[in-house]
Amino acid sequence: MTSKRFLVWVAVLAGLPCLLMVSVQWKLNDFGLWRSRASARIWTAEKTSKYLLAQRYVPENFDGLLLGPSLSANINPAPFPGARFFNLSMQGANITEVRAAAEPALQRGTFKVVVVCLNPYWIKDSGIKGDQISEKEIVGSLFSLLPFRIAEARYRAWRNPDWDIFHRSENGYNDFHRLKRDIQYSDYKKSRIKRTSSVDPEALEEFRGLVELARNRGARILGYYHPLPLDQQTRMNPENVSSDHQFRTRMEEILRPGEIICDFQVPDFDSLAADDANYSDGHLSERGAQLVAEALAQRIGKALAIAP
Repeated sequence: MTSKRFLVWVAVLAGLPCLLMVSVQWKLNDFGLWRSRASARIWTAEKTSKYLLAQRYVPENFDGLLLGPSLSANINPAPFPGARFFNLSMQGANITEVRAAAEPALQRGTFKVVVVCLNPYWIKDSGIKGDQISEKEIVGSLFSLLPFRIAEARYRAWRNPDWDIFHRSENGYNDFHRLKRDIQYSDYKKSRIKRTSSVDPEALEEFRGLVELARNRGARILGYYHPLPLDQQTRMNPENVSSDHQFRTRMEEILRPGEIICDFQVPDFDSLAADDANYSDGHLSERGAQLVAEALAQRIGKALAIAP
């Protein structure tokens, strides 16, 4: 065998595993990137998964979005009226990361309603954190280790279903409270870090750009001030009055009159905010998230003039 022929055989043998892996992943089509899927779920790597699902699966199957950080990630939008909603909120995400996923969905789909969580957490900084969200992940879903991580997550979910926080994630819902059931807010709040309402100017402009894109694409914008535990609200923390006022002023400059449909930090919702059982580590508990979803569904229906 000549050296040239030998090198050809080496190349063929080396390429076969790659070709096999690509073929398998193309067939599985976990994120609906290569062919349409009527249903797809998340198994692991929430940011990457939602970014990839937003390329095709979300715009082909949904006409409503819920956007925000982890504060809204565990709100199941299934009861929201007026559209079929996908929750693009992400744990630990800022506006840059949520926008990276929301933009392709908005540009490729037709969305009736976009519900936005109003909280300074995801507008306090900007820029992609880490390497979970990148255009290279689209092709990387065929070549990267992500398929192996999904296989591992499938196995773990089979072995212990209680650890599967994405068990109902076909609409983006992240049931992460499953991993926080032992956390009592009454214990957590004793050592919690004081919150801040400061925002980053670049992040604020990214938020403005995302809202304007949704409007330009014909979506109705509906915002809500997230229900913080009562002890974290500005009424209980006078040192936050100035920064909270500035944040709300900026939100009201970006959102038009009538677009802010609910403020969960007013006395009307004190029964929710004062009940420690509605929170875990500052995030909503399963019960708290359900109560908020029900309240939002009512407000959305009223804003869209949908009869109950």
